[in-house]
Amino acid sequence: MDWGPLIVPNTIKAPPLKKQRALRNRKQRFYALTCSQRKARGVLKNLKEERTRMFDYCMPYIFLPHKQEEETYETCVDVMCELPGRQAPLVFDFDWDMDEVDEIVKEKQEEESLSDEDAKMVEDAIRAAVKAAKQKIKEEKAKKQNVLNEMSDEHKTALKRLKLLKFYPKNELCQQYKSKYINRYYGQADQVL
Repeated sequence: MDWGPLIVPNTIKAPPLKKQRALRNRKQRFYALTCSQRKARGVLKNLKEERTRMFDYCMPYIFLPHKQEEETYETCVDVMCELPGRQAPLVFDFDWDMDEVDEIVKEKQEEESLSDEDAKMVEDAIRAAVKAAKQKIKEEKAKKQNVLNEMSDEHKTALKRLKLLKFYPKNELCQQYKSKYINRYYGQADQVL
């Protein structure tokens, strides 16, 4: 998929090939998402499985800072604790919003018949896993904030002024199915035509 200049069929006569190249180089006002995959007979049917999946799931993405929703992060972490004298490590899930460290440690101590020293190691493993997960979330937030800070004011205002139009065929059958929703990145269209 690729963005190309929008030429509405039947209203604008398609220019000759030389002028099409010049049109691509000239600054256009409207762009549309076009398929850059060769459309020869049977090519789309004979794609390899990997390329077919890429083609099926391609989705246009744009970072609109004013439309970004607050992300909800996973609060459940996988804890793996190597205990001396045991062949297999102790593996379990811990949700720092729902679970209490002391309760989980007591529960594991009863289930696995752990000594106090082993229970202390389990507690340390839980705290280390939670700390690592929170650090990862903090880094992701900082990375997004850096992207916002690096944007120029002109770029931000241009993104705010961006208008999204969604086109449907002029057909009575699809009128009842019209929707403003584009996708999870673009959100809602400003106008449906």
